[in-house]
Amino acid sequence: MKPIISKIWNLAVFSALLLSLPLLAGGANPPPQTLDEEPVIEQDAISKLKELMDEPERFIGIEILEAQGTKELESFFGHSVIRLVDNDGDAFNDIVFNFYPVMKTEEGEEVEGTSFKAFIKHYQLGVEMNTFQNIGLRYIKHYGRELYRVPVLSTPENRRKLLLDIEKVINDPELRGHYTAMGNNCLGVILDALRRSGFPTPSRHSFLPAGTRSYFKDVGLSPYPETTVYTADALLAKHAQNLDQAESLLMQEKFEKALNTLSVESAWVALSLKERHEIPDDFYEMILRKTFETEGSVRIRDRMFGAAALDPMLYSLCSSMECASAQMQTLRPKMKIIAPKAKDTKQMVKMMRGEFVDEKPLRRVRTPQRSHNLHKKVASKFVEWHDLRDDIELHYELLYKAAR
Repeated sequence: MKPIISKIWNLAVFSALLLSLPLLAGGANPPPQTLDEEPVIEQDAISKLKELMDEPERFIGIEILEAQGTKELESFFGHSVIRLVDNDGDAFNDIVFNFYPVMKTEEGEEVEGTSFKAFIKHYQLGVEMNTFQNIGLRYIKHYGRELYRVPVLSTPENRRKLLLDIEKVINDPELRGHYTAMGNNCLGVILDALRRSGFPTPSRHSFLPAGTRSYFKDVGLSPYPETTVYTADALLAKHAQNLDQAESLLMQEKFEKALNTLSVESAWVALSLKERHEIPDDFYEMILRKTFETEGSVRIRDRMFGAAALDPMLYSLCSSMECASAQMQTLRPKMKIIAPKAKDTKQMVKMMRGEFVDEKPLRRVRTPQRSHNLHKKVASKFVEWHDLRDDIELHYELLYKAAR
């Protein structure tokens, strides 16, 4: 209990400090800076976005990536980015949008180090459109922070609207507004884009990236356990022995033995996480050969990093019993539902609702309307509903029936 009490105490002290900052700064925020920061756009991401705009059916799912928090003030509550999942079987080339404060003075000079100003004044809001490879590896390789993948349920129409909306956000600085630490931050901009695309509107006015996973579970849009993209240190430590053995054999001119010793997983770790100058030329050529000549090596790489593809149906809201049954078949091994007993059904409901449903009605209701009474509770006290309310209610009703 002591760690929990300590965490609550630290959060209370931190919140009190945030409330006092405007007073310390003179009681009023200075006017916002001019929105003149150009978006950071990677060419590979532009090409992929064009493909998805031309063929929106290739855009199969949405994930929010939540970066682990740090001890520094600006990253204490983590960071969130949004990933557009496509159907080409390669996680590393998926588009990721990153919204962040432009830490500069009005004269364009960089602000060094941690700054309390993010909580008491407005910064410009920067936007980056890049690939999962570049943004994901930045966090797990250079920052040493794990990423949690939070799948978000959606419909093809909502995904189409989101594509159009994010394109506007990139090109219209007024639409994305100015950065504020507790509202229009990395997560707040994403939630606004989702709202304009028909997703539920949060009932709260401040957003902390550390609450990303619990928020999407609460509103019924992320019912499945998140997965983790592993840090570079952990992966390099796991594969160091195999890399050293293969490199030693190569130095002894035992090329074939070295090639057979080197695993595809270790080759991908070295290629993705080690700096180029750390790998001798001959060994680098062997790594390239191992990764690009092995069948299915991209899928091996994604699985090893924690970025393995989910079944596409797990990104979608079901509108048919066939879909719900298929989802339940996929979920059963993870949820340990052995038979359609009341206990197992309650376990399913608890998991699918993010553990926020009061269980007492489950024991009390014994009518044919039971499934309706259950799914009707989803997120009702957490959000103002938009286009997806009927879709989500139907989704949960079908899943409930499929689990019986």
